[in-house]
Amino acid sequence: MATLPMTSRALPVFAAAVRRSSPLRGLRASGSGLIVIVVSILVAIASFTSEANLLLLLFGMAIAVVAFNAVTCVQTVRSIDVERGPVVAAVAGRPFRLVYTIRHRKRWFKSWVVRIGETPVAGRAPLAELLLAVLRPGEERRVELKAVCPNRGRLALRGIRVSCGFPFGLFTCTVDIEAPAELIVFPAAGRVRREFWHQQALAESPDARRQEHAAGQDEFHGVREYRQGDNPRWIHWRRSAHTGQLVVREHQPVRDSQLVVLLDPWPESPPAKAVRRGLWQRLRGTPGDPRPDPTVERMISAAATVVCEALDRGYRVGMIARGVVPVVLAPAGGRAQRQRILNELALLSPGAERSFDQMIQNVRWCSGSNARCVLLTVRSHESHARLLRILSGRTASVMLITPQSGWLDKLFDLSGTVPERRRTA
Repeated sequence: MATLPMTSRALPVFAAAVRRSSPLRGLRASGSGLIVIVVSILVAIASFTSEANLLLLLFGMAIAVVAFNAVTCVQTVRSIDVERGPVVAAVAGRPFRLVYTIRHRKRWFKSWVVRIGETPVAGRAPLAELLLAVLRPGEERRVELKAVCPNRGRLALRGIRVSCGFPFGLFTCTVDIEAPAELIVFPAAGRVRREFWHQQALAESPDARRQEHAAGQDEFHGVREYRQGDNPRWIHWRRSAHTGQLVVREHQPVRDSQLVVLLDPWPESPPAKAVRRGLWQRLRGTPGDPRPDPTVERMISAAATVVCEALDRGYRVGMIARGVVPVVLAPAGGRAQRQRILNELALLSPGAERSFDQMIQNVRWCSGSNARCVLLTVRSHESHARLLRILSGRTASVMLITPQSGWLDKLFDLSGTVPERRRTA
């Protein structure tokens, strides 16, 4: 699936006054540091009770080491400025890049073992962090960090965290630099095993009409690599013998065919409390349940796969999705349409009040002799049967795909697109 590229053509200009937390508030003693402090206190007590000067000397040396570690950590994080580059979009469960520009303001001394990462948010797993071994005086460096967001939705980035525990690891000083940003996490798209919108025999609707393409409706577009499920009659034998691998002829419809994706991942109406919570989360721009239903996410990934594949093949694609905020997008083509549909799929949340057949009745463009509809749902209900009866008389073909029918695994390769549900105690 193609996402908007993340670009950073020039190094950012650091603001003169950037809000950041106090280094003294972020100063924490580590486990080994607590042990050293406790042992030092015991040594001090023993030196005063036994009047042993050697123990007092050891106490002074230990306190000097602890103080040196604390001061070094604080001065290191104070001297580092970090700014995040522009981040446009990401894909759920797949790594994306975060670009940082780091400037070291020390003029005479180096800094060692500095960690850079995103400020963690309560209730969410922290993103990955980057370890910088050394920063030279006055150095300005551009680094990239690979992070993974397991769930689709809107990801809020609060700021950048800079931490250091050099040299002895007795203390760790952390500073949070305020840098709010927003990241849209798209659902992961898989691969289509076969072009099911050309094969009406796969439709589950009993009233759907079988319709073959007449001669002259498709024109030769080019050749591509053979995929599992392609018709053997499409193989270009002469080109295959020349290249040493199977390639097939690719045809493009002459007429402007359109595909409408109908998505209903939550067929059952949730309770009123869940509806209010889902609407509030959508208004706030935050993702829903941190542990989403894997079956629901598979259906959303299948819808994203259909959209991307059809747009790549020149179809005009529209989408109607049932959620707390209904999604109705008229058929169109191009990268802008792909971006619009993927944005809506990323922010789709449960809590719809109207049934799917009620939503379709007022949609004029969801019909036509060259229109094909694909209905994806977790479980088939009576409203879906009514919808199929309505569309079977208006469109060229209608297909119903559910996990129970087995067509989901036969038509799509969604391996690795949906993370497994985490186990909770």
